[in-house]
Amino acid sequence: MTLPDGSSPRLGWWVGLVHALLVLSWTAYVLFLPSFAAKVGLSAAAAVWIILLDQALFVVCDWASGVFSDRIAVLWRRLGPAIVVAALASGALFSALPWVAGQGRPGWLLAFIVGWAVLSSFLRAPVLAMLGRIGGATRQGRAVAVALAGIGLASAAGPFLTEWLRQRDPLGPFVLASAALALASLMAIRADAWPMPTRPADVAETRHAPVLWIAAVLLLAGLGFQWHTALLAGRSPLPWARASWMPLFWAGFVLGLLVSMRLAAGARRLHGAALAMLAGALASQLALRTGVETVFALAQPVAGMAWAVAMHTGLGVALARSPLQRLATPVGLVFSALALAALCRVLTVALQAQAWTGWSVLPAAAWLAAAWGFWRHPWRGR
Repeated sequence: MTLPDGSSPRLGWWVGLVHALLVLSWTAYVLFLPSFAAKVGLSAAAAVWIILLDQALFVVCDWASGVFSDRIAVLWRRLGPAIVVAALASGALFSALPWVAGQGRPGWLLAFIVGWAVLSSFLRAPVLAMLGRIGGATRQGRAVAVALAGIGLASAAGPFLTEWLRQRDPLGPFVLASAALALASLMAIRADAWPMPTRPADVAETRHAPVLWIAAVLLLAGLGFQWHTALLAGRSPLPWARASWMPLFWAGFVLGLLVSMRLAAGARRLHGAALAMLAGALASQLALRTGVETVFALAQPVAGMAWAVAMHTGLGVALARSPLQRLATPVGLVFSALALAALCRVLTVALQAQAWTGWSVLPAAAWLAAAWGFWRHPWRGR
């Protein structure tokens, strides 16, 4: 059995909406965290270490939430109510952060931040794992691409949202984001009623090692993505390139999802991801070093496309090759790997390691290593 024809795109759009709201909430949180820290007597530099704490929690909790949600789904045959409860609790803690900061108690602020971070983990892997309910590689690949497009569009809007929020009181945006996330989570109740598809018999015998390989490859790809987008923009010799670094990257990301959807039903999709990573490594160095605007305008979207193909392929393969009773666990492992990559980027900033002159080649090196991992993965050709 598969989902009704109209359910596949709706499910993909819903997952994308939930993740987009999480990205936008994170954007607002990072913007206002220094002012929150100052209100409770912490230095502005402490905000970086709080973000490091958040990322460390995501590394642990994203995987743990996947394992826990799979057990809930097996015991209760339902996951929607747990997602709704997590969204409501996470939203309540998030919307309360401006008020808690105003109380001047650092312990309270840290406790609310930790609670919000832990609960929001339950809205990433379990929600995206619901796309594993969609039968057929083409339809499932399309739904995963739609969901990732939501993340890409929200990430592209992040800099503009930051400028819009900079002169505003945080209470309104925090409450609005929490309310929108709570409303979006209600769709999880309906998703429980959709039937589960059948799977090939060999999927039930899949070992954990190839999923760990996928997580490791996406960790490498994620390191390249984090370092390329966050640390290289200021080094471009073109002032115009510095301003358009992120918009062009995320435009390429959305286009890359269209390319990756074409690969989703093919037996060589992992080889396709390897070639995309190779192209991305070359494009990253070209975008950084070129002094020609036209060359940069072509290279930077190629880097974004490479990241889209890698992320879409990794998530899609993890879903397609995992048993239906354990869909959230591999997705949680993937999100933990991506959180670890983000943690490494924040740690790089905290330690000011990006000042090292050889830093500019590391994103390309990470993507080349990811290309090898995709090419040699045990599931290649299946």
